[in-house]
Amino acid sequence: MLNVVALLGFLGVCSAHLCLLEPHQRGSLADPLTAANPDCHLRTAPCGGRNADSKPSASYQKGTKVAVVWQKNFSHYNSKHPGIMEVSLIRDTVPFEVVTTVKVNDDHFNKQQNYTRNLMIPDSYHGHHGIIQVVYKSNSLDAAGTLYTFYSCADITVT
Repeated sequence: MLNVVALLGFLGVCSAHLCLLEPHQRGSLADPLTAANPDCHLRTAPCGGRNADSKPSASYQKGTKVAVVWQKNFSHYNSKHPGIMEVSLIRDTVPFEVVTTVKVNDDHFNKQQNYTRNLMIPDSYHGHHGIIQVVYKSNSLDAAGTLYTFYSCADITVT
């Protein structure tokens, strides 16, 4: 019985992950094809606890749509209260300023599910540096009763 409880606890820790694939997320991303990848288990707001990269991973023009690609690297689907994923363009100010957000409902198609959504960079965007952030709010609780929420960011330039 103790082994079953320990296994369930371990699975709870590993049960949801989020990888930002395009633009490339901050820091390392060893192998997004491996389920439960630790590089995708980033739970510290706002960017998974990762500092800005020294060099932006992509450059976009104002007034264009950006195809943002991410992977729910291991599902944590809550059938009674499905979660949501939010894709945001953030102006890198203190505090962060959310410019625009696209919301995507959680689904339970696969343990590893890729998503692509277009995010508009408005003509009115001012500033050169920006952040694309994806947040997965699973609506499921971990063993401590904390909501499973995962964060990933990419640093971009806007021209």
